[in-house]
Amino acid sequence: MQYVDLVTHGTHGLHITQGNPGDIRKNNLKRTPIPWLSSVSKYGNNIEPVNLNELENTIHEFTKNRKQCGDVRWHRISYNTE
Repeated sequence: MQYVDLVTHGTHGLHITQGNPGDIRKNNLKRTPIPWLSSVSKYGNNIEPVNLNELENTIHEFTKNRKQCGDVRWHRISYNTE
């Protein structure tokens, strides 16, 4: 089953992306949190690409105390750490 089908039929989702969150929302992902790995805060839910602690906390908060399955999608991630 594809990600959009899962999260629109009861599975909790977290969609982490480097792409434009506005474009992703067009896929009927109304309840799905979409953290944006970007230095731009245009959509208000951005995580600085170098802030791995915030990314870790976001994933941890999504998964902790979850009584049913959740699905984390990594979309267009291409950052390198040096």
